[in-house]
Amino acid sequence: MIRLHADKQLALAAVSRRGSLLKHVRPELRQDREVVLAAVRQRGRALEFAAECLRGDHEVVIAALSAQGGHRALSFTSPQLQTDLRIQATAQEANARRGNRSLEVSSQDPAEPTEDLRACESRQSPSATRGVPLFSAEVLSLIYL
Repeated sequence: MIRLHADKQLALAAVSRRGSLLKHVRPELRQDREVVLAAVRQRGRALEFAAECLRGDHEVVIAALSAQGGHRALSFTSPQLQTDLRIQATAQEANARRGNRSLEVSSQDPAEPTEDLRACESRQSPSATRGVPLFSAEVLSLIYL
């Protein structure tokens, strides 16, 4: 258990500095809301590497859209949230900050939560991947650049 806790702490430290490193963490940590939030707050596009269930989480998506590189995060958002008016408004703000043209806003009501959000709760047990390296040596060297 101590090793798993240390792995999560290492992942948090890494993605807090460079959000794109989320693509190199173990799959169960890509389902960890705290790790994914740290990554997308640093680099919005890191949403691409988040577990599908977290791509449908309002807070995670809003954080991604509001961060640097957030103008690209909408394409990685779950289809149900892409029609959400609050998500679309945040995406428009992100595009405006970049000077991009506005997105077309749908008049459709926000989608109901889906099974995708519940999938995170049934994720694989971390003990199933014990002994699997969290990062390669090459990726670890990037963290401290």
